[in-house]
Amino acid sequence: MKDRLSITLYLLVIALFLLFSLPWLLADGMFVDGLWYAVISRNLANGIGSFWYPHLTDTYSPTFHAHPPLAFALQGLFFNVLGDSKYTERIYALCTHLVAGYLVVLIWREAGLSAKQGWLPLLLWIIIPQALWGLVNNILENTMVVFILLSVLFFIKYTKQQQIGFLCISGFMITLALLTKGPTGLYPLSLPLWYWAVNRKKRFINMCAETGVLAIAALGPVLLLMLLWPAAQHSIVSYIDFQIIGSMRKGQNVESRFFIIRRMIEELLPAIGICVLMVIIFWKQRVKLNEHYPLFLFFGLVALSGVLPIMVSLKQIGFYINTTFPLFAIALGAFILPLLAPKINAVKQASAGVKALRYVTGLAWCAAIGIAVYITQAGVYSRDEALIKETATIIETVKEERVLTACPKVWDQLSLHAYLYRMGNVSLDTLNGHAYYITIGEESSLPAGADKKYIPVSSNTQEFRLYKRR
Repeated sequence: MKDRLSITLYLLVIALFLLFSLPWLLADGMFVDGLWYAVISRNLANGIGSFWYPHLTDTYSPTFHAHPPLAFALQGLFFNVLGDSKYTERIYALCTHLVAGYLVVLIWREAGLSAKQGWLPLLLWIIIPQALWGLVNNILENTMVVFILLSVLFFIKYTKQQQIGFLCISGFMITLALLTKGPTGLYPLSLPLWYWAVNRKKRFINMCAETGVLAIAALGPVLLLMLLWPAAQHSIVSYIDFQIIGSMRKGQNVESRFFIIRRMIEELLPAIGICVLMVIIFWKQRVKLNEHYPLFLFFGLVALSGVLPIMVSLKQIGFYINTTFPLFAIALGAFILPLLAPKINAVKQASAGVKALRYVTGLAWCAAIGIAVYITQAGVYSRDEALIKETATIIETVKEERVLTACPKVWDQLSLHAYLYRMGNVSLDTLNGHAYYITIGEESSLPAGADKKYIPVSSNTQEFRLYKRR
């Protein structure tokens, strides 16, 4: 019986996941986008803003329509339960990945592969650098990947049981992905196409009909919301105008449309490297690598459907494809499983190798727990250490003031906006007249006219200078 070995391998993969992620997940500092999302979610939990009209700061995007609101509402529930801790958004992000990992195993099993080897796609997923980066920086793809995987899971259930309800649920999961990050969540609409192309078990017209049902189930609820709920209509139209149309007008940030392909290859290199290594090691053994080739093709093509459409735009960022990585991991896992399964099945439960593996697994868990305790107690920073310390000093200095006048260069410091509001509910404003004025760098002196209204404030800030109204 190999169940104990499988459990040990699962525990080892989870321990490795925690070892790879906790040092950065629990440390202070976060990518600015993740900070914004945490601020908006915390605001929703505190009754500031609403589902369709999220609130960032009092002066910067007081009505936030840069993204759909579902992820903010879900993360806001964690703030309701756990309170306003710096770990709340991190716990939420960790939970999304744990749920996504569970769904990967369910998809693996539903596709006809043994759950005993479900640790394999998990291992291939957690060694993708961008996947862990997304976890620790609270990006929206953390939430969207859950809905993407649910859509895939219910579609596979539909293919096995032919119950249209599963197809409709799969489509509704795409609705939720859309309400999380917009059009980048549409690629599961390609599921019927790739299933038909790989298996050819149905006629082309049947595939088209399934795609139509999936599309209606995905887009119908969004259209219904817009028709019946004016706030939803305004929010979604504002998002489309700001993010989608706006990006087409002035959203270029890469030179080549192939940037996203290069990033995909770079991020998948560790997982591909393991697969190549396995093929080299077991090359001389008579193993049919094409045993699960249809699954490799199906999941790989679905994942590519989440990458290739991004090439349409010259606004491309690596983490846009984070939701495809679990699907790539399943595809690669299915490819090398015929090589590994016989070896794993041949392992004796009481062998010295299995005992050593359990020992290593125990050490990995102890190390993960030890690192978590150390980081939470030692005040470790993953990024922006100087800025976080300066922000804390500013908040302590201005005390009860909630809006500061900022010079133009300070106003452009997006991370400062986020940290000030996340840590102290303090907003920046370009209008004069507030109790404090903040400058930076070469703009450390006050502009003409303001120098007669403000006097310097003694503080421990190094980069910023504070002035108080006379």
